[in-house]
Amino acid sequence: MFILLISTNCLFSQSGQPDAVTQSWNEVEITVPLIQKVNADGKKVDQFSAIFNGILRTSRLTHMEDRRAGFGLSYRLNKYFSMYGAFLYRRDEIVKNVPHIEKRLDIGPTFSITLKKFTIRDRNMYEHRYRNGRVNTDFYRQRFQVFHPLNYKGKTLFTPYVSEEVYLDLHARVWVQSEFYAGISRRLNTKSVLEIAYIRNDVRPFNNNGLSLTLRVKVR
Repeated sequence: MFILLISTNCLFSQSGQPDAVTQSWNEVEITVPLIQKVNADGKKVDQFSAIFNGILRTSRLTHMEDRRAGFGLSYRLNKYFSMYGAFLYRRDEIVKNVPHIEKRLDIGPTFSITLKKFTIRDRNMYEHRYRNGRVNTDFYRQRFQVFHPLNYKGKTLFTPYVSEEVYLDLHARVWVQSEFYAGISRRLNTKSVLEIAYIRNDVRPFNNNGLSLTLRVKVR
């Protein structure tokens, strides 16, 4: 797993790239628990949830706009595994006045474990993209995340994390994208969490740096 992520990251960093572009990535995610249960530790956990999200990505330098809206379902199989399926609608103008529309279908498992306060998550997904006016594509996506809370007097101040997701074009058999995050997660209240991160997005033949803001809200 680690060898896979390191090798793909080296592949992107060594390839000839144009100058980096600064982007702003913004997302709101709303989770609605549909089925909850009590685990072996006596804590209530979400077993089956509906997830709604809205995403806006922009760049002042290139006038890029990328708007997305999605809906997903998450089912917790046990303490370590969950399944996720989602639909996402995307409309973008990477080149000004040249809009593209695509619809994405995603499905795949996530493995999660906590070891000595380090939480590790490994998500693997198959993705099909219906692209208006262009050839449809299929991808394998792997996202690897590590979290570790910083506590003071028994309370969590915030949680630093790193994350990398790589994309394999299943038709061309080529790694075409890598998204790296390094940031912090801060709980605002019992129902919401704010994540702030530096992002590095390598998409052949471009690379982008920027700031990511994500607000996660749980309805109940």
